[in-house]
Amino acid sequence: MCAQLHDWSQLGDDHATNPIVGERRKSQRHITVLQVAKLVTDHCEELCIVRDISGGGLKAEFYCPMEVGETVEIQFKSGQKVRGHVVWVEDRQAGIEFEQPVETELLLVRRDHDPEGHPIRAPRLKVDMPGMLRVHGEQVCVRVSDISQDGCRLRSDLMLKPGTGCEISLPGLGYRLASIRWFRDNEAGVRLDERLSYQDFALWRHRLISGGI
Repeated sequence: MCAQLHDWSQLGDDHATNPIVGERRKSQRHITVLQVAKLVTDHCEELCIVRDISGGGLKAEFYCPMEVGETVEIQFKSGQKVRGHVVWVEDRQAGIEFEQPVETELLLVRRDHDPEGHPIRAPRLKVDMPGMLRVHGEQVCVRVSDISQDGCRLRSDLMLKPGTGCEISLPGLGYRLASIRWFRDNEAGVRLDERLSYQDFALWRHRLISGGI
């Protein structure tokens, strides 16, 4: 494999007598995780899976183009965000080194609200794409402004009542059962009855980006 973030596993055993080495070992200790996060670059925003993390960086699986040296931002389910740059890329994995050391516990902790007090939802991506909505046998064209594994936000001229069952179709995805969660000013939140798995969601997004749909 290409060079890792800082060769975390090659530290010596003299940290007990050398405080500098001990602090370096503490900051570079990595944790294996499998957590979906949002990856933001200058040219795209997509979901990724964080596979392991330390105070200095992380390894992630991704489905969008990445280049060594590229600046990225990772947004965690905890509501925390961290910036860094890509130090290696291999297949669909990348090593990202943080701009500043971080407390991994703050990034990975499960919260109901972000630091600003807003409810934390599944990572959402901003988009601008057409969709089709079926409600009570009526089919209408809609415009989708953000998506997640759980559902989407759309704009519709059709009056939609919260709690109403519906079906939603997006480019490359067949109709899926869903329900209207909220509606105001011709915008609605639609929640899928069965959330998309990360793999299905990421592969669908990859096909969209690569022109396979």
